[in-house]
Amino acid sequence: LVCVATSSAMPADGDTSISDMKNTLAEYGLMLEQVNRRLIKKGGAAFYLLQECDCRIVISITLTNMKGRAMSHFVAWDGNEIFDRPHTSRVSEIKDRANHKASKLSFAKLYPRTDYKSWQITSVFQLA
Repeated sequence: LVCVATSSAMPADGDTSISDMKNTLAEYGLMLEQVNRRLIKKGGAAFYLLQECDCRIVISITLTNMKGRAMSHFVAWDGNEIFDRPHTSRVSEIKDRANHKASKLSFAKLYPRTDYKSWQITSVFQLA
């Protein structure tokens, strides 16, 4: 039910804003709490995010396409998988969480250099 509501809140054209999602989630008694200070640290947020093993996190990512256009994008992280509709990426307990480089590769698999110039984690929210 919540998935249908959040999908319906996405604009037909352009980027979905976090405020769109906050308003929709509030209708179901849920809220997004920004946790940047805890998870965006020197060395890269990907590593610190993947250390979270039992969580409900929404990650804001800026994707830059091959034409140089930056786009706002959101994925979910539950401590085991990165959910990026329609794809998911299962994270290895040992390999993907081992170090900063391996953690970045977990996200890079979703955004290959053949499709995107770059990706950057810009904000992190915990579902409460």
